[in-house]
Amino acid sequence: MDTSLNLSWLGVALVAPTIIGLIVAWPLWAVASRDSTLGSAVAAGAVMVAILVLFAREYIEVDRMRLACPTCLIRPRDFTRYSLIGIAGAVDMIIVFVLGLWYEERRHRAAT
Repeated sequence: MDTSLNLSWLGVALVAPTIIGLIVAWPLWAVASRDSTLGSAVAAGAVMVAILVLFAREYIEVDRMRLACPTCLIRPRDFTRYSLIGIAGAVDMIIVFVLGLWYEERRHRAAT
């Protein structure tokens, strides 16, 4: 039984929440008259929900591995798996906030 970390899901954790956050934030950034804070905050919430779903998926996968082979040693350990997903979530939120600031700055320069 393969108990190693599936790197394709880590890639999904790096890309999908950012895309979801940007899809949610873009309309709010477009209509916000003063700042992009509301859009960025809503996008951060969407990213958090997506990351929590990925946490749950990883938990279920590790639990199934343990049920299938109770004597197997699962590598990397649970904490490492969840930490990698959490780091991916933090990177996703940073990207969303930086893009929100970039959009606000661009709109501010166009207005002046």
